[in-house]
Amino acid sequence: MKKNCVVVIAICFLVLLTSCYRHLGFYPVQGPRALKTPTPVYVGKINYGTKSGVMSLVLDNGEVCTGKWHLLPAAHATGAVGASVPTPPEMSAAWDTVYGSGFYTAHVLGAFQFVKAELKSPQGTVLNLEMIWDGTETSRARGVAKDNNGNIYKAVPS
Repeated sequence: MKKNCVVVIAICFLVLLTSCYRHLGFYPVQGPRALKTPTPVYVGKINYGTKSGVMSLVLDNGEVCTGKWHLLPAAHATGAVGASVPTPPEMSAAWDTVYGSGFYTAHVLGAFQFVKAELKSPQGTVLNLEMIWDGTETSRARGVAKDNNGNIYKAVPS
């Protein structure tokens, strides 16, 4: 009886891990996509994991960008020595473009949860994403993305 219970719990846990995802809305705020009327909203899908997972985003004409996201150590967001992946200057500028001057310094540096992703499409689009949240609810996450076509996006759970 005890063995059956453990097997059932393990199966339920695996089902939860493989089916947990959330949609993200990508809102163009600067670049060619922001100039379209009406301004489009692109939908991304992020699969949950503990420290990484898979993400996809559908752009114009069905172009699909896919890649992995990674939860970075807190040392990254604080700028401490030994940070694994530094934020490029263009991404810190993207934060301030989307959320207002000084946002990166005031909110992103030292963020409790910091996620980075790079998504690519077969058509050549490369999109870099950064997201933060306070660690209590992913619905309160905020993010920015920038692609190699001159677009900057606000990225938020939808």
